Amino acid sequence: MNIRSGYIYKDDFLHRLDARAKIFFTLSSLLFLIAESSSSSIFAFLSLIVILTFHSLGMMGINRAFAPVSFLLLFIFILSPFSCREGTPLLMLSDFVLVTKEGLSYSLHLALRLTGISFLFSLLFSTERMENLLSALTSFGLKYPISLSVILSFSFVHRLSLRYSEIKDAISLRKGGSVGRKGILDVLSALIVYALKEVSSTSNALVGKGYDGKGKVTDMHPLSSSYSVVIISIICILLPWIFHLL
Repeated sequence: MNIRSGYIYKDDFLHRLDARAKIFFTLSSLLFLIAESSSSSIFAFLSLIVILTFHSLGMMGINRAFAPVSFLLLFIFILSPFSCREGTPLLMLSDFVLVTKEGLSYSLHLALRLTGISFLFSLLFSTERMENLLSALTSFGLKYPISLSVILSFSFVHRLSLRYSEIKDAISLRKGGSVGRKGILDVLSALIVYALKEVSSTSNALVGKGYDGKGKVTDMHPLSSSYSVVIISIICILLPWIFHLL
């Protein structure tokens, strides 16, 4: 039995790439996005991720990656610039500084980070089966229960973020416009109902994979062992940090 995920089948380079290399790339990229202080470097790296997403998944993949953070980005650009009013003024109301260059720069930097993180996880779960990711984690020395818990947790959060956007769009169409404050409560209520329904599916997936305390571990996909995998993994680890030099 397969763990439900957002996997999209396609036969291209990213889909054929070893799951361990993808995990290394995702982790290294996360560290880069968190540690990098240059917005231009993050923007250049994000452009690469967007190009890879479009090449492998098309516009559907881009929409799926951008949708979970679109609501957060709206709040960032509405609220964050006003929270930092010391610096070079860009927008003033009489003698009161509303928006500064530094505040707008901080908002842009935060937005690029969140968008990059969303695209990274969307690309990972859309181009790799959960079974292969599980095998990759166990090959790193993690115990099977821990690996399975990590995979289920991240996949569940990823599915909820996708469903949030779908439910919000559906309610918005039904109301003929913006969902509004009351509409947000409707969205959250529908999302809670969906999450509760997913508990049964997740439980069945756990039992099918031998996590019921009785059966043996099942559905472990063997991963290839070769020097090429090591070389590709090293390249995937170093790739994000090349953009630090820009």
